[in-house]
Amino acid sequence: MIHWYGIFDVDAAEPQHYLGSAAIRTYVRESSARRHLERLDAEAGYVVRRLAEPRYLESPRQRAPLGPRWVDLGCDANWQDHGGVWGRPVAGSNDLKWWIISFESTREWGDGPVEGGKYNGELSEVDLTGPADQRKGALSYIGADDRDEPVSEAELAYALHAYGAKAPIDSEQGNAVWKIVDSLRKLARDLEQDEQRYERLMDRPVNAIGSTAREFQSGDIQSAILRGVSEGDPKAELMLRLGMGRRAE
Repeated sequence: MIHWYGIFDVDAAEPQHYLGSAAIRTYVRESSARRHLERLDAEAGYVVRRLAEPRYLESPRQRAPLGPRWVDLGCDANWQDHGGVWGRPVAGSNDLKWWIISFESTREWGDGPVEGGKYNGELSEVDLTGPADQRKGALSYIGADDRDEPVSEAELAYALHAYGAKAPIDSEQGNAVWKIVDSLRKLARDLEQDEQRYERLMDRPVNAIGSTAREFQSGDIQSAILRGVSEGDPKAELMLRLGMGRRAE
């Protein structure tokens, strides 16, 4: 059984969206609700309430679309239209690294069709042993930094991903929901068996200044700026002058 939350207009009997409870704690569900309120561009008049009656998904595939090993970290009941996030520990990491798969409809990105397809999925990795200030910032970002009870691995994985402390591994767009989800799940499994391919993906540039996936995960922009300066990149020189990095001594 999954408890459901709904986003209601204050005068409406039926919710505009259903929100499935995450497999972790309440604030993650509330974070999901806040995300959807932002997507609705809601002003005063929308509220989030727990539904009196639980709803049941139609099939095991819908209930656990990535399989039983993948934890629901914050999915809409209608995740194919409104998004979902799942995670699991990376095999062999002693639960200290997690794969995260996020899925969303590109219709949420703005008006009109998006080139590449109706859906977008991303596989990323989060490191639960990353910098302490990064972990603290991530927990603060989801409102879990002042709790007395300990934070679980799933909660911290969710927080780091939401905070942006992740290594982007790959993304896919298309019109076939299950093809995207299955492809990213398979990639995660394959990378656990292919260390060289994993290292290549972690060492590739993932943003405009050339940060590698590994550097992006740890919040290190200094390395990419210094590489750019050494290669004569004017963007890197500008960022250095703006104080976003410091020259090597």
